[in-house]
Amino acid sequence: MIISLPRDLPAARFLRDEGLVVIDDDNPVLPMLRPLRVALVNLMPNKPATELQFARLLAHAPFPVQITFVHPAGHASRSTSAVHLERYYRTIPDILDDTFDGLVVTGAPVEHLDFEDVDYWREIELLLEWADTNVARSLFVCWAAQAALYVRHGIGTSTLNQKAFGVHEQTVHAPERAAVWGLGLRFATPVSRHTDVSEGDVARHESLEILASSGESGLCLVEDKHRGALMMFNHLEYDTMSLDGEYHRDLKHCHDMAVPAHYYPSDDPKRLPINRWAPAAQRFFSNWVVDMAEARRYFAALERDRNVILFEAG
Repeated sequence: MIISLPRDLPAARFLRDEGLVVIDDDNPVLPMLRPLRVALVNLMPNKPATELQFARLLAHAPFPVQITFVHPAGHASRSTSAVHLERYYRTIPDILDDTFDGLVVTGAPVEHLDFEDVDYWREIELLLEWADTNVARSLFVCWAAQAALYVRHGIGTSTLNQKAFGVHEQTVHAPERAAVWGLGLRFATPVSRHTDVSEGDVARHESLEILASSGESGLCLVEDKHRGALMMFNHLEYDTMSLDGEYHRDLKHCHDMAVPAHYYPSDDPKRLPINRWAPAAQRFFSNWVVDMAEARRYFAALERDRNVILFEAG
C-alpha cells in the first residue's frame, strides 16, 4: 500500500528501492488519502535500522499509514545522532496533546535495570496513561510489553538463567482473534531477551488473553482486551540479519555466547540464516493495521451518532 514518512528519512530510500510506495509527510495528496496515523516510540539504540524494520512492515499493510517517530526527551542517545533525532523525531512530551490511530513502542536494551531506574521511566508512565484515551490501538514490543503489563496490571518480570535467543515456533491459542488471523496454528518469530513474564501471572487477569506462546521461549503475544493493546514479547519486526548482528555483538563480551537457536542452517553461524518469519510478520502487522482501521470507523460512527443526538436534543 502507501506509507508516509518524514521527508528525506534514510529508510524511505531503501523502501522505494524495494518497490514500495513512499510519500513525504508534506505531500499535498496526503490529506486525501486519510492515512492511519501511527506514533512509533523508538527506544532501540540503532534508530535508523528500527525505523526501516517497522516502516517496511507497515508499508505492506492494506491501508495508508503515516508514521510519526518519537523518542524520550529525557534520554541522550549514544548511538543515534542528535541531528537525526531533531530532524525526524518528536519527543514523548510533545505528542501528549495529540491523538493517533495507533501507537507502537519498541523494545529497549534496559532489561538489566528495574523499571523505575530507567532514565525515561516517568515518560513511559505518562505515555501509557495518555494512550488509554488518545489512541485506538497500541502495540508494545519486548521490554515495552513488559513495561505495559507492569504499569497497568502490576505484573513483574524474572531474569532468565540463559538469554532466550533464536527463532522459536509459537502456538496460537485464540485463532479467532483479529491479531492472529491467518497465522495458522503455529508460526516462527525471532526471540531475544533476558527476562520473562509468568504465564500464570497473566492468566490471573480477566482482561488479558494469551494469544500465542512457546514451550521453549514462553509468552509471545498477549492482548489487553479492554484497552485495544497488544503485548508482543518477541521481534517479528526483525529483518534476516538482526539476530546475526546481536550474536556477533555479544560474542565480543561473552566468548561462549550460545548460537541463536533454530536460526542458522545446521546451527552454523558461518552460514547465512533463512528468514522463516517474514510471512507471519507481514500478516501480523497487516492484521494490526486492519484492526486499527476498523476501530477508527467504529469511533467515527459513535461520534456521528453523538452529534445527531445532540442536534436532535437541541
